[in-house]
Amino acid sequence: MELFQFLARIAADGDPGQPGFQAQHFYLWFNIVIPILLGILLVGPVKWLEKLLAPSRGGRG
Repeated sequence: MELFQFLARIAADGDPGQPGFQAQHFYLWFNIVIPILLGILLVGPVKWLEKLLAPSRGGRG
């Protein structure tokens, strides 16, 4: 399957006027918004752990 055909099928699924799979709000929330929020929330602790465990790579050295 070509990439453009795949993208066209996904775009058609997002059109409420077309038959087929229609993404529900929970699906969109769970697969788009939650990963972004987790990424934002985990950046600080991961950077802190990186500086703590590997000071030669991180910021103290």
